[in-house]
Amino acid sequence: MSLIEVIFLLLVGAIGTLIGWIVSAKFQKNKIIGAEGNAKSIIERAHKEAKSIEKEIFLEAKDASFKMKNEIENQLNDKSKLIQERENSLNQRELGLDRKSDMIDKKESNINSSEEDLKERSRLLKKKDERFTELIEEQNSKLANISQMSQEEAKELLMGNLMEKARQDSARKVKEIKDESVRNAVFEAKKIIVSAIQRCAVDHSSENSVSVVHLPSDSMKGRIIGREGRNIRSFESVTGIEVIIDDTPEAVVISGFVPVRREVARLALETLVTDGRIHPARIEEVVKKTKADVTEVMKRYVTSNNAELKTGTKVLGFKVEDGKITGVETNSGVYTAKVYILATGGSSYQKTGSTGDGVGWLEMLGHTVHKANPNIVPLIVEDKWVKALSGTTLSFMKITFGADRTKVAGRFSSVGKILFTHFGVSGPLILNASHEVKKLLGKGPVQATIDMYPDTEIGTIRNRVLEIFNRNKNKTLKNVLKEFVPAGMDQAVIAQFSSELTNMKVHSVGKKERYELVDSLKAMPLTITGTMGMDWAVISDGGVALTEIDTKTMQSPLHEKLYLTGDVLHVTRPSGGYSLQLCWTTGYVAGSHV
Repeated sequence: MSLIEVIFLLLVGAIGTLIGWIVSAKFQKNKIIGAEGNAKSIIERAHKEAKSIEKEIFLEAKDASFKMKNEIENQLNDKSKLIQERENSLNQRELGLDRKSDMIDKKESNINSSEEDLKERSRLLKKKDERFTELIEEQNSKLANISQMSQEEAKELLMGNLMEKARQDSARKVKEIKDESVRNAVFEAKKIIVSAIQRCAVDHSSENSVSVVHLPSDSMKGRIIGREGRNIRSFESVTGIEVIIDDTPEAVVISGFVPVRREVARLALETLVTDGRIHPARIEEVVKKTKADVTEVMKRYVTSNNAELKTGTKVLGFKVEDGKITGVETNSGVYTAKVYILATGGSSYQKTGSTGDGVGWLEMLGHTVHKANPNIVPLIVEDKWVKALSGTTLSFMKITFGADRTKVAGRFSSVGKILFTHFGVSGPLILNASHEVKKLLGKGPVQATIDMYPDTEIGTIRNRVLEIFNRNKNKTLKNVLKEFVPAGMDQAVIAQFSSELTNMKVHSVGKKERYELVDSLKAMPLTITGTMGMDWAVISDGGVALTEIDTKTMQSPLHEKLYLTGDVLHVTRPSGGYSLQLCWTTGYVAGSHV
């Protein structure tokens, strides 16, 4: 190889090396440029992501700030309301204290004025006393001169006369007290006897009030009650007798004061139990048939004992000759007997056929007769909300009566069931209270209040109402009342307040209005203006005075052949079967002595 070739090869290698270096350098440069571009792109994306994250954080912070602001505002509003309520309460207390302070100042002023008056009166009385003493001394001196007697001699004579007169007065007074004590003792004894006859009748009250019906099994009790109580309600409504179903095995008790009704109910229930078909329509059918059967049995019993029933015959009165009863006059002739038991009843409850005529006959026979008054009678009320509730019954209510709702004196309360009617109020509670209410009506309209929750303190009711309000903040007040007002009374409560309040959302009702609402539940006002007449009265008093009857035999002391029973006697009693018990027991006593 020549030198030129060597040199050429070297040049070619150098050129190739140079070209490779240049290409490599350019490649490295491009790589660096690409890396720088990527780095720039990454940085830009990082900036964008950072800005996005910053924006999200800002929005979240803003939202959290808004929520926190709302919570703080709500808390501030609640605290503001609480502060306002407390401020109002403090203002009320302050006003109350101011009123009390004014009253104390007035009382103090009145006391000071009274003290001055007393001092002046004391001074005048002292002066008058001194003057009277002087006049007495002058009169004594004049009397001594006129009578020619000393003062000591006059005293002895006067004392002697006074002592003699005192002995006579004392003896007369002792006799009067003794006579009155005897009369009162007899009268009270007779009242106690009659009361015992009414309330106890130990030997006969059990058989005159309850009967037992035996069942084949206890499962029959459920059928007697029926779905939702329909069967038992229908049975009690048709028979007028109460059915008592308790834990007594294979037996139910039927309770009622009218023996005939109770016997009809007993026979009807036994028929239903034996038949097995017990539903309202079947109950009516069986009771109707049983009534006809019982009536026939009673007729056979009367006729088999040689007693004669006279129907369609009107009694006109007693026939009296020479001051003695000789017979009973009727529109079909005169009937005579060895003795006569008068059981015509009083003037009330004329559905029984009683007209009160017998009391008039007794007055003609010489007995002292008290005028009849409706004692157990419904009350007339002027309030429209009461009449709007006609047909509604409230159980376990407390009603307070008085001449003035603001005064405690003269007020009295009763607890029980109230029935609202188209004219006012009725029911056992009202009927038993009517006698005392009539006394208050003598002075004018009677102011009454109804307590719908007599066994619950007002503070407990306030808390209960507040809980209900908190659960129903967005409902109107009139739609929430049913949750804490007795069934049927919500409209009555609404009538006591303005439509603006009752249509208000619960959350807008203030503490004052809420308390007034609870106060109406504890003291719903009504005004009683009178009582219904004799045709509505369950019981009336009036009749022959008890002092004119021998209560051991029920015989009249004026006419030995005459015996008096039941409502022809002047006895005041409550409702609850006492009148029926009075009729049966006095009838039994009279019948046992003829």
